Amino acid sequence: MIKAIILDKDGTLIELGKTWDQPSVDVTNLLLDKTDLNDEDKEAFRKHMGVEGDTVVANSIYAAGSIIDQAREFSKILDMPLSKIEEILEDTYLNYVKGHGEHVLVMDGAMNALEALKDDYILAVVTNDNRRIAEETLKLANIDQYFEFVGGADDFGPKPNPNALHEIARRYNIRLDEMIYVGDSTVDMEYGKHTHASIGLATEESHREHLKEADYIISHFDELLDTLDIINAAQ
Repeated sequence: MIKAIILDKDGTLIELGKTWDQPSVDVTNLLLDKTDLNDEDKEAFRKHMGVEGDTVVANSIYAAGSIIDQAREFSKILDMPLSKIEEILEDTYLNYVKGHGEHVLVMDGAMNALEALKDDYILAVVTNDNRRIAEETLKLANIDQYFEFVGGADDFGPKPNPNALHEIARRYNIRLDEMIYVGDSTVDMEYGKHTHASIGLATEESHREHLKEADYIISHFDELLDTLDIINAAQ
């Protein structure tokens, strides 16, 4: 039987656009202004990172990658220590979240699902965000109380590195095949392969293309409980 449900944060628990579009655009412009790139190359780099206009594209480096992943891309065009780039990225995101709590919105149906699951499963978040940002975001969204474990890329390495899953297994004396992972990106589905099953959340039809490796796909959190029933019944 499944004993733990591990969830991604952005795009899964928390609406991606309202939380991360603006700080991603802001920090991109801030760092690009420190380069010698021409306007055409700057625009190409924005698209490479996942910024189109004033929004972040799903499954992009910004949407699915860790801060270290993002910093490594910037280090290719910036004469700046990697650690300094990471610091600028983390501070920009954290300050934005703290100052714009009204933009931190829970995905439709997520709160009801967490309330229904909390008594029967260990609930955890593993994200490619750094832990400080993750904990602040969950707190502002008023869902932090549901999670016994929050793992960030700065503590355990970015997904699909399974270190955080092994820590959950050690801490709660369960196996990886007694967990499932819920996410919205290609890397999430790869990460979920370390568990019993990966469940992809696709709130839009176009997002399904990022979830080809998913064991199950749901379009709304209302479907998560039924999917868990199917998984448990098959064991």
